Amino acid sequence: MPVTEQEPRRLSRPRVLNAGFPAPVSRIHMTDELRRILVIEADGSALECLVDGLLRRFCADVTCVASAKDGLDQELVHPCDAVIASYDTPDLEGAELARHLSAISRRPVILTASRLRSADALELMRLGIRDVFIKPFPLPVLLECLGLACQSYRIQLDHQRRHAQLRNLVKRLIRQRRQSQERMDLVCRDLVGAHRKLVTRVLEFEERAAGG
Repeated sequence: MPVTEQEPRRLSRPRVLNAGFPAPVSRIHMTDELRRILVIEADGSALECLVDGLLRRFCADVTCVASAKDGLDQELVHPCDAVIASYDTPDLEGAELARHLSAISRRPVILTASRLRSADALELMRLGIRDVFIKPFPLPVLLECLGLACQSYRIQLDHQRRHAQLRNLVKRLIRQRRQSQERMDLVCRDLVGAHRKLVTRVLEFEERAAGG
């Protein structure tokens, strides 16, 4: 069962499940940039260190899984704002995991790896992975990179949202203008018809007056 901390500012270390991994930890106060973080890591000590640092830095909901399959299932059911995943998951090759994560969502993904070839790193960048850290890595640097990535992602989403709003506004204005033009055309046709009738009546009246 998940372990929930009721005190929003308490930074106690989460309890450990039988599998040796911390359970998801919930905090009350969260930042606008980052509310849910998914960590995919099979190394218990590395996972514990990551969770402790994430809770201290972001005060977000941290969900921890030990396999790529569980991480992908978690992403499909409960999408998160950022992912920190191990490239060395036992059940799925790292590039394949990155490909699946990128297909689900474009939120920031940071990978950690024991070793990595330059060609593999380039492939990960092509897939949209934000950064790759080789173990052992300085945790503060990873946390700072994650924070910047989430801020950038939020700005990108804001731009996309504003662009969509502007596009909808333009469409609405074009539709209203078209409708106004159609109404004007109807009014003009009515005026032309009325003018023709008036001219016809005037001519008829003049013909009758001339004949009388």
